Amino acid sequence: MTQQQLYLKSIDCGPTGSNSYNKLANTLSSEGESITLNNGQSMTQQLYLKAIECDPENLLSYNNLTTTLLRGKSVILPNRQIMTAQQLYLKAKQINFNKIYY
Repeated sequence: MTQQQLYLKSIDCGPTGSNSYNKLANTLSSEGESITLNNGQSMTQQLYLKAIECDPENLLSYNNLTTTLLRGKSVILPNRQIMTAQQLYLKAKQINFNKIYY
């Protein structure tokens, strides 16, 4: 089994685990490589968005999502909030701060 297949199996077994979506997205190239989940859903940037939906406090998902945005572009999060790459970085930093000090 490839690394991607293992993450797909992990998602299939536990579809609410944000780390599996995040790590699967990390295996894709930055050139727009896509992957189809076992349920038939095609995802690229959507993997990071799904990870955020599963765990809104996973700072790595916000940080990694920034790598998928073109300069000056924004993304709509699962909670319908629109964020630029800079805002995503700040959100990740805020989560990290909260986890350290609270």
